[in-house]
Amino acid sequence: MTERTVTTSGTGSTAAQPDIAEVRLWVAGRDDVAEIAHERARNTEASLRTALSAADVPEDCIRRTDAQLEDRDNGFEIHTDDPEYRAEFSMVVDCVPEQADDIVGAVLDAGDGSGIERISFDVGDEARMRLGEEALDDAMTVARRKAEAIAAAEGLTVGEVLEVTTDNMPSGMESIVDDALGSSESGFHPNPVEIEASVEATFELQDGD
Repeated sequence: MTERTVTTSGTGSTAAQPDIAEVRLWVAGRDDVAEIAHERARNTEASLRTALSAADVPEDCIRRTDAQLEDRDNGFEIHTDDPEYRAEFSMVVDCVPEQADDIVGAVLDAGDGSGIERISFDVGDEARMRLGEEALDDAMTVARRKAEAIAAAEGLTVGEVLEVTTDNMPSGMESIVDDALGSSESGFHPNPVEIEASVEATFELQDGD
């Protein structure tokens, strides 16, 4: 006897407030002598690290991720009336969302020698796994309800799940840039991070009672 089945799909989602933040920033130094430009960037970096430490950001949460030295001929950020060389360091600060405001304040207080590239809010790995499982549960519930509606229309019932394929959709990690930094005086209020999942499930069909 041919096995009777029905295949349906479902999408589920769940959300939680961010529990981690990542602040990407830069520090720079300018001079007509390359070594001095580099040294000025290092001094700005050291001052910024001191300010971040005063904001209770651990040193091991502050990382330099890139360093560049550009001259007037090949630098995108160097204008004709600028010094010949521009040294720039890219940095990342890992923190909790509540610290983001203090970090932005420290960078803005440093003046023209530093700036914010991007602030991102997300959930950690453990929370992401839990949210993913909840989203999958929701998606399976939707898929089963669809299967039950189809089965009921034919006088049948839904039995066991025979096959499932899943697809965890990209999360809505929130990123704040540029104009949003102007609101830092009142603190950041990131939106919840949403995790979505979709399934395609094949169910066994059985005779109705």
